[in-house]
Amino acid sequence: MKYSEAVNQAIQDALKGKDVVCYGQNMNAGSCISGLCKDIPGANTQNSENTLVGVGFGMMLAGQDSIYFMKQLDFLLLAVDHLVNTWNVLRTMDLSSSFTIVAVMADTRKDGPQSSFVRFQQLLNVADIDGYIINGVNDLKTLSEELVKPGFRVICVRQSRWHEEL
Repeated sequence: MKYSEAVNQAIQDALKGKDVVCYGQNMNAGSCISGLCKDIPGANTQNSENTLVGVGFGMMLAGQDSIYFMKQLDFLLLAVDHLVNTWNVLRTMDLSSSFTIVAVMADTRKDGPQSSFVRFQQLLNVADIDGYIINGVNDLKTLSEELVKPGFRVICVRQSRWHEEL
């Protein structure tokens, strides 16, 4: 099994029996974000990252668990306002639902100038956000435990390992 397939399977397993709204660009179209979202029910969206992060926070506030699948970590920079201001308000509330952003870290640095942002920890430090990098099979348990847990987090999947056999 390839790394990307193992991550996809871990996501599917974590979602079984749960009422979670999944959405993102090309989530269930084309390559399904290079196979990351294959067979995961969800809605395809347009590229409007700031709005999509705001929608996720809104669903969390309304009690609906949600996951926003993002094609590249770079695009999360377009939502820094929500990461700082909206999250800093919501973090003070007693939240029972979850909002997770699952982003691909384009760490091969071969996908053009807009796909070279790999400073994940610095991004999390902007507003003391919980975050996890899925780097191999040992991290799949963390993915399963954190994917739909009350609160907000960002989970990155490293693209450079995408086609490795496990």
